[in-house]
Amino acid sequence: RVQGKIETAQIPARCGELLDLVGLGRAFLDRKPRSMSGGQCQRAGIARALAVDPKLIIADECVAALDVTIQAQIVELFRELVERMSLTLIFIAHDLAIVRNLCQRVVVMHRGVIVEEGRSEEVFSRPKHAYTAALIAAVPHIDPDKPLLAPLKMATP
Repeated sequence: RVQGKIETAQIPARCGELLDLVGLGRAFLDRKPRSMSGGQCQRAGIARALAVDPKLIIADECVAALDVTIQAQIVELFRELVERMSLTLIFIAHDLAIVRNLCQRVVVMHRGVIVEEGRSEEVFSRPKHAYTAALIAAVPHIDPDKPLLAPLKMATP
């Protein structure tokens, strides 16, 4: 309504289209955020952002509070939307595993200063800055052949 892009009578249909686009049923049209899960709220927020037909979406820590399976679903939704709608996505996150999986280009900031930028595969395989290397080294890697925790050593009296 604010953008004046569609007739007032067409707004409910457009809202339904947006809900379909983000994988929510049309029953969500009248739902309040407190009655939705975190992933559903994120999808509703994405639908709102898409309502104005943007060329760019800035997603700031949008999956940080979600469990891993829901994070993967939201990341896949972003991937589909970027492809389908020719969107540019600026994805801000501390979770480098997600960044590596989703983003084509990466910018690494340290104390508000850009310390490295480039194609994801380049930055992750050959970091040029020590801070970037430290961040990448801190990403947990799960090896099924290694214990997650080192065994405790008990001091003998």
